Amino acid sequence: MSRQLNIRRQRGQVLIILFLGTLLFGGSAAGLGWLYGGNNYEQLRKQLKTHIAEPERRKSLGRILARLQAAAEGHSESHERQVRQLLGLLERHDASRAEVDARLAEMDGLNVFARQTLLDLRYELRAGVSAAEWTALFPPPEPK
Repeated sequence: MSRQLNIRRQRGQVLIILFLGTLLFGGSAAGLGWLYGGNNYEQLRKQLKTHIAEPERRKSLGRILARLQAAAEGHSESHERQVRQLLGLLERHDASRAEVDARLAEMDGLNVFARQTLLDLRYELRAGVSAAEWTALFPPPEPK
């Protein structure tokens, strides 16, 4: 009987670990892989200077990039705060399923909002450059 309880407890612990791993690295990490190009904001700013000749357009694109960075950082901070709150709820051991489901629904809502916001800003950035400039800023991945 105690062996069966240990297996059940271990199974629950593994599920919690898998859940938290997905929660911590799945949702927020996808939004931060910068436009799937692998460049950070500083590199993108340097590339804007290199590939966009007109100063006014470069400034406009730089402002969009700054808004993109601010939105991503704001989402990351909110996501981390919500994860800490969820972990606190799970550590209590007396939290109801409804409380956990409500917290997860709140987190899902934040992720949907953040992804939509980041995607809108990405399209706004894309609209400000030509196809050749976009390819220069975000080259396709090398074939493996």
